[in-house]
Amino acid sequence: MINKKMFPGDLTLVRALSSEFELSFTIHSGHHYEKAFREISMILLYTFLAVRTSCNWFVYIPAFGHDNITLEFRMKPAFMIIDLQKAYYDDETQESMKKASKFINAAIPLFRKKNLPVIWVQHIDKEDGSEPGKEGFDFIDQLKPDSDDYRVHKRYRNTFNKTNCLEIIKKEDIDTVIITGYCAEFCIQGTIIGALDQDLVPILLKNGIASGNNVNVKFIESINEIISFHALQKVLE
Repeated sequence: MINKKMFPGDLTLVRALSSEFELSFTIHSGHHYEKAFREISMILLYTFLAVRTSCNWFVYIPAFGHDNITLEFRMKPAFMIIDLQKAYYDDETQESMKKASKFINAAIPLFRKKNLPVIWVQHIDKEDGSEPGKEGFDFIDQLKPDSDDYRVHKRYRNTFNKTNCLEIIKKEDIDTVIITGYCAEFCIQGTIIGALDQDLVPILLKNGIASGNNVNVKFIESINEIISFHALQKVLE
């Protein structure tokens, strides 16, 4: 456990979602620059004291005296909602879908406020009844896409496979994708792998994915990077 007694100054908490983020320094010092550079060297050593929690990445940085030295981690995320469609809403999935929708609906305004893209993904499968023009293709009633949001129609588990998704990502200069939706063990995991193949950082919104079996939700969350709603809220402030 890292605590204040371990360092000579106060602790500054710096949040980061991935080690891939751009690292930059902000230095405000009333002392000589040499002292600031020495302190930066020490900070670089402390960055290895990163602790991954179930919510986020945290790096503890000491602030020395009256100097104000911070580390800033930058990213540009998109928010993705996958396959929460009426064709898949039944007795087995409805509870899980409703729960995921609550967290999704809470997160969407955070992205819209920052003018970050919200991407709605719909699966096309004639056998499932999820075809354009059919009721089963529509999103469940708990979710309301905005006309300004992006739409992606897919036929594979991987949202990036033969769709316009990567085009959207490149257009918006996105490097991180916050992923939500259905089904945890199929299209969610498939899209995570697809994002990694495109050198993106995929992160699950905790409690934002659904399945007909809650064991699968817990498993998929356990093997991937996740962030809680409250942590996401702080990051996007």
